[in-house]
Amino acid sequence: MIALSLGCERATGVPDDPTASTDPPQEGPFRREEGSRGISPSRSLVPGVNKIPEGTPITIRLQDAVSSTSSKAGDGFGGTLDDPIVIEGQELVSRGTSVTGKVLASKASGGMHNPGYLRIALVSVKANGQPVPIETSSLFVKGGSHGRRHLTAIRDAGAAGTDDASTNEVTYGVESRLTFRLAQAVELH
Repeated sequence: MIALSLGCERATGVPDDPTASTDPPQEGPFRREEGSRGISPSRSLVPGVNKIPEGTPITIRLQDAVSSTSSKAGDGFGGTLDDPIVIEGQELVSRGTSVTGKVLASKASGGMHNPGYLRIALVSVKANGQPVPIETSSLFVKGGSHGRRHLTAIRDAGAAGTDDASTNEVTYGVESRLTFRLAQAVELH
């Protein structure tokens, strides 16, 4: 028993009071001082995509109506992206972003055998709060019975418009959903 009681009183090297240590506190391996330079361990090392390639579809909803009777070449119109622009799984421009378009050509009907027509394209999209110039394919629709074939082809491509056989006019109303294709790659900053 004497040996057992003497063995229990031997020092173990562990202080009785943990606050009594004279060693400086140990810091974790990822602790950094404020304002240190270098790459954060949580930031990706892979650069983000910032280029929209040629041929990318851009689907919008019109905010302004355009018509062969009231629109003239050079007139602008507004819209919003109806689908986000996603490249390589990364959203570059979100749904609801403002876009601007331009009427390239317009002619009101001149009678039964002289239907009206309308050609429109997009000219800019807002990215990071700034308008970025773009070039897209144009949409062309001709009114009247012959124009119905053109209109059907455009509808099949994702655009919506109306033509009135009685007036041979073409109109895209507010909230019309139109799809354009990017004619030239665009770099976003």
